[in-house]
Amino acid sequence: MLGDFVLTGGTGGDPEAPWTVEIIGEDMDFGDAEPREVIVRTLLQDGDGVTIDGHGNREVVLGALITAERSDGLAGGEAALMAELGRRNTLTWTPPDSYGPPTVHEVITSTHSFEFDDWGEMEPEQTGRRFVLRFICEPFPRSVEETVVEAISTGATPPAPTPVVVDDGTSTSGWAASYDVRNSGFTTYPAGVESGAVVARTAVPAAVKTLGGNISATLARTGLNAPMGDTPYLEIDVSVVAIRFPQRRLAFEINGRTAYPVAVNGTWFTFKPGVATVTSVKVTTHHSALNMGGSMFGRIDLAIAEIKRTNVPPIIGTGRQQHRSLQVEGTARTQGSLQIAHNSAGLGTVMAYTCPDDGTGYQPPLTAHRVAGTPTTTDTSTASGIRRTLAPLMPELFEVPARAVPSGTYSVMAILRSATAGEKEIFFGAETVVGGQPSGGAGGSRVVTLPANAWTVVELGVLPLPPAALPASSAADVRVWVTASEDDAVVLDEVYIFNLDVGALTWVNAGSARRMWLDTATLDWPRPAIWLGSSADRSDARHAVGKTEIRSMGTHMFPPGGVNVFTVALGAPYASASLRFHRRWHANAAA
Repeated sequence: MLGDFVLTGGTGGDPEAPWTVEIIGEDMDFGDAEPREVIVRTLLQDGDGVTIDGHGNREVVLGALITAERSDGLAGGEAALMAELGRRNTLTWTPPDSYGPPTVHEVITSTHSFEFDDWGEMEPEQTGRRFVLRFICEPFPRSVEETVVEAISTGATPPAPTPVVVDDGTSTSGWAASYDVRNSGFTTYPAGVESGAVVARTAVPAAVKTLGGNISATLARTGLNAPMGDTPYLEIDVSVVAIRFPQRRLAFEINGRTAYPVAVNGTWFTFKPGVATVTSVKVTTHHSALNMGGSMFGRIDLAIAEIKRTNVPPIIGTGRQQHRSLQVEGTARTQGSLQIAHNSAGLGTVMAYTCPDDGTGYQPPLTAHRVAGTPTTTDTSTASGIRRTLAPLMPELFEVPARAVPSGTYSVMAILRSATAGEKEIFFGAETVVGGQPSGGAGGSRVVTLPANAWTVVELGVLPLPPAALPASSAADVRVWVTASEDDAVVLDEVYIFNLDVGALTWVNAGSARRMWLDTATLDWPRPAIWLGSSADRSDARHAVGKTEIRSMGTHMFPPGGVNVFTVALGAPYASASLRFHRRWHANAAA
């Protein structure tokens, strides 16, 4: 089928001079998508590094034969065929046995050439006219019907949480406190119980006038017997009170091995230990001991209120930010329309980031990897679920396993608020931590303008991450830090690192619109498009306005398989995300 024109046995014309069109099999060629190969400059002495950054158009060739009893019928058939050529169209192929589904080639343009045939042109008893039809098509054909998939977290409705308490923090049995003070001015205390939590405390009497160096306090729980099995997540409720001693970071060990949280929600740190049974837990808080310069009291309290195991990972934040996945069917990359929507609330500021699921576990938000900073406050108006004030002596520190930070160029962004409007200078940076030793640092600062008392998304800058090259088997971490001057009193919600080499980011001020559509570029509309509206049928939609509404427009791509979708909608918790697309195929469509 060429559009609605039947090429295999199609008929038409005047009843007195009818015509029939057939396809000649020996001239048929469905062609191939032409890969665009790019040679990567390297220091190889021989050979070239080659990547494929896309595919060129496909050329489909068909031979067509028009037959009729009279030559005026041939002319009528030729005119009907020519009316379908030279324009955007569809060329639909259905396998002859009719078992396979139709495959649609999207035609960009087409041409024809007349093939003189003395059998058809010179024999008065058998009139026929041959053409070779050449179609320039999009690289990959598609299925007939569109597919709509909802962005999901795990592929199924998550089970209800079934937490099991491992230690309730009401007894010091099995607990031990230890300290590394490196200074005789501290007084240390054994583990004790206060307000339903086990506490390790070290303090400096007011009589001490000078003090320097570093200090750490540790709580260790041994003798546990916590079978993980169907409850693979371990959650620890940890809080730190530090008076005059800036916290540098928290460190964790489970069964004697260093452990990193997969999520942080307020004071709850969640781990996926990957062991059959948890037998021990150790938590250490590290601090800087400044020169006190006078007779002033100081104290550090490390408290663990509860340890429990559970069957499902926690919801990180308030639902204003969500990390989900899409399953894109087909065998080739496709264009699509990503919709972010809420039934009743305006979306507000929206960020949408997509990238292929490469199995590294990379996610843009960093609060789940927070290891140090100022005290936090639970806040349901935030994306992360907590807020904290930035302070130069207690920077926000995040440590992410390097394996979950695919190498590339990252945009560092944050959600900030200030009680006073104006310009605020924010400092940020990153470094690679190998065996506890930092190296390969990079960073900078950015003066941002904040309104008064309103959460605002800002871009701080661009960093190469990891800052130092690492082998694939590296056990290193990437440490990211953010802070501000004390005078600015800037409050932080969340920090993001968006890999711009492996994914695409769109950032829009959607305001009161309840729906946003991100349409990928097509040959009909050869640039990405952002539409804002509230009706599902787009009847009230309009294109977002540049500069005032569109802060960043990414080129989103949807390869077959899993595609990660991370969304932030500050005005609409738990906004839905769905993708509408045609399945694309290298050759023939599948059911």
